[in-house]
Amino acid sequence: DKLLVKEVQEMETTLPPGCKVKFDDPNALHDFTLTIAPDETSHWTGGKFRFHIVAGEDYNIAPPTVKCHTRLWHPNINEDGDVCLSILRQNSIDGMGWAPTRRLKDVIWGLNSLFTDLLNFDDPLNLEAAEHYLKDKEGFRIKGLNYDIILELDSMEVIERYVSLGMGISVGPRLASEPGEEKIVKIISMSNILPVEQVGII
Repeated sequence: DKLLVKEVQEMETTLPPGCKVKFDDPNALHDFTLTIAPDETSHWTGGKFRFHIVAGEDYNIAPPTVKCHTRLWHPNINEDGDVCLSILRQNSIDGMGWAPTRRLKDVIWGLNSLFTDLLNFDDPLNLEAAEHYLKDKEGFRIKGLNYDIILELDSMEVIERYVSLGMGISVGPRLASEPGEEKIVKIISMSNILPVEQVGII
């Protein structure tokens, strides 16, 4: 599809900082994974968050479908991975919904804004998370980092920083985004950092 070829090329040359896309099948440009690694200004800094994006047969009349594959505490993302974002709706109350003039790059920038712009409280998908932020910003930040299966973490330095705050760290193949990372421990809470070979695989 010439439209998708052009849009993918445009998307890949205009990615926000900290974002990357991966195509499991280079011939299936309609189906790809976006990984977002928020910067140090974000409540989710140090993590990686994966979104599965599919442009269906009715694209670009209809928006692509998006599912978040990393579980996190966020007003606009629920526990099932559903995402609340105006650009993903054909009928949006704020007038910023999908239109055929939108592009895949706009979807990428919109998803990235979930970690940079604070936050949609007019129509949150996760009302409990939105109320938590409004009542207790520090508590929200900590829960966002330590939510059941915690973020993928980029480095031992980042892991050590979170552990110093008294947080357990969980990492696992379900969250791995690079080949070989599935060899990291599955789901484990650590009171301190241990080498993988000492922790073992569970």
